Amino acid sequence: MNILMVDTEKEFVRDNLGRIRGMKDIPTQLVGVYSAEEAMEVMEYFVPDLLITEIRLLSMDGFALIANAKKKNLCENFIILTASESFECVYRALKCQVMDYLIKSPSSAWLALEENIRRLALKPKKKTKINRFLNEYEEVFSVLNRDDFSDPLRKLIRYVKCNYTHEISLALLSEYSRMSENSICNLFKKGLGITYLDYICTLRLQKSVELLLDERKFTVSEIASQVGYRSERQLFRIFKDKLDMTPTQLFQRYY
Repeated sequence: MNILMVDTEKEFVRDNLGRIRGMKDIPTQLVGVYSAEEAMEVMEYFVPDLLITEIRLLSMDGFALIANAKKKNLCENFIILTASESFECVYRALKCQVMDYLIKSPSSAWLALEENIRRLALKPKKKTKINRFLNEYEEVFSVLNRDDFSDPLRKLIRYVKCNYTHEISLALLSEYSRMSENSICNLFKKGLGITYLDYICTLRLQKSVELLLDERKFTVSEIASQVGYRSERQLFRIFKDKLDMTPTQLFQRYY
């Protein structure tokens, strides 16, 4: 299950994502951000099954975020987790048809949040082939779901995830971030334990698999182009290196 949490309190986000991650019986991919703008950017590449948001956010409040996510078909399930006990806010939440409206507190909110997540996990899921694959190869892609890294690395990762369909060299990343190429390499190695090149290859591999198992039936050539590779050969090499199979073999396994 993909879960996106939005709150201006960084420690609150990290603590609650840590708790959700502790629900070992429910496979999850978790992302935490600290503004509505970040959330909208993230949902361009990370499609959440559940969006958990505070109401009081900078520039765009939680209600506007929910409305935008619905308008763009980015998410279907929402929970408001807030410090506000205002009747007006509760009323607006009901009109938005959110799953739940929870007041932040040491224990009761978490218990209700856990119950909602478990209930949602029992609902029939779309893209079952993709979910099955990601569960089977969780170790390969786990690095993409981490959120326990520094703000400079978070900024780089968000840029890469928003632009992986294009060529992103270290030089380009350096120009964007105003950091040296060596500093960028060190950030990825220290924060994630892998190189920048390995990170973007893993990201493109996951996106490739999602397209390969999509009902629209893209060709391997189309998929390679859509994830930022110039040729099918590059994509074949990544599949063999990380999954020990070709795109065709993977497709035949799941269809």
